[in-house]
Parts: sequence; structure tokens; C-alpha cells
Amino acid sequence: MLTMLVAGGCGVFGGSSDSPAQGAESKTPVTAASTTPVTPADGSDVSACGDGNCAVLVSGPVDIKVKGHGGITMLSVVKVTPPGLSFKIKSDDGTGSGELQPTCTLKLHKYGQATSCGGTQTPPPQETGILALQVASAANGGVVLRLVSGKVGEPPASLRPPKIKLPSLPDDPWGD
Repeated sequence: MLTMLVAGGCGVFGGSSDSPAQGAESKTPVTAASTTPVTPADGSDVSACGDGNCAVLVSGPVDIKVKGHGGITMLSVVKVTPPGLSFKIKSDDGTGSGELQPTCTLKLHKYGQATSCGGTQTPPPQETGILALQVASAANGGVVLRLVSGKVGEPPASLRPPKIKLPSLPDDPWGD
């Protein structure tokens, strides 16, 4: 199940989920640092992002189908406010939303997410089961959105929830 509380990407986040410990909102605005301009390798063709790998210029609302990479089926850019953007995500298990700013990388997977901010805007490595989002730079009234993904599948074991074996109960635990 994908954890849909998107609590990263250096912005304001919230989401919804059927899981008990999720659904709280985190409001953590962070000032973005400037970045070196990046040329969008795929221009403004968001269909290039279907395989989970692209660098596109986004200047307004757009829907990007990502075919299950990181557990996500749709990434919708809601608003572009250079140097960052607001987005919504959709999976078979729920929805989430957030803001993404330069120098931050948001890694989504079917069990949750991880965020890192600061440092350089080099593309993260491709990892199976992970969809990484970055605002590579602000350019031409928009932002260069970078998606990086490995194959669709299970994320690394370190990101999976622990397997817990519950004891079995007798057929009639109450002795009736």
C-alpha cells in the first residue's frame, strides 16, 4: 500500500490514506536556494515522462501519467510558482499533494516517501520501485521538472515495512 501523506519536498504537504497513522498535515515552508539553469532534455513534452524518466519544462497545470513508477499512476502539476511547483499524486491506494522546491529530491515508493534537501541538483540514481522528483531549475517562466525512476517493482528492502507474524488464535478463543 502506498503511503499517501507526502511529507517532503521542502514545502507544505498533506494527503489522505486509509492507514491509521496517516492523514495528518505537515506545514514546513522552506526557502529555496537558487540553482544552476538546466536545459529540459524533453522540452515541454510530458508524454516523455511515461517511463518515469524525463526533464521537462512545466509552466502551468499538467497531468503526467507515470505508469506505476514508485506506486504512482498520475502526477499532476497544479501550480507553477518559480522557483517551485505544487503537485498532486494519485495511485491505486489514494492521493496526496505537496510542493517541490529546488535543491530538494522527493523519492516516492509504494510504502511511503523520503525527502532530502540541500546540496547539488544532480539527478538521483535510478532505483527499482522508486520515482524521484526534482525541480532541476527555474527557466522561461516555468520550472524544469526532473523525474528519475528504475523499473516498476518493489522498492529496496530498507524501505519496505517489516513482516510481522501474528500468533494464531484457537478456533474458539472465548471457549463458547
